[in-house]
Amino acid sequence: MDEFDASDPKQVQDRRTSLGRQRVTDEQVVKLLLSTEPGRSWVWRQLEFCHVFAQSFDGEALGTAFNEGQRSVGLRLIGEVTRADPEAYVLMMREAADGRYNP
Repeated sequence: MDEFDASDPKQVQDRRTSLGRQRVTDEQVVKLLLSTEPGRSWVWRQLEFCHVFAQSFDGEALGTAFNEGQRSVGLRLIGEVTRADPEAYVLMMREAADGRYNP
């Protein structure tokens, strides 16, 4: 693999183009996932697993740090979801509140 040269305008533009394509692809994948109730249920379970709706503090520094790491991943997922389809995020919250995602 060639080394990236940030002083080369062509390499910089190529990198931007590549990253832009990846972002569009990621957004399409998230939209597809959110387009079905099972997909929204899966996303919701991931958010719950990451404790984004709970306090990270557990009384111990290392435990709190670990919880914050998980929460950070969940917050990134919320960002991806709301960027891709804000209405689906609202729908997902409503479905969760109605108990649809509880086993």
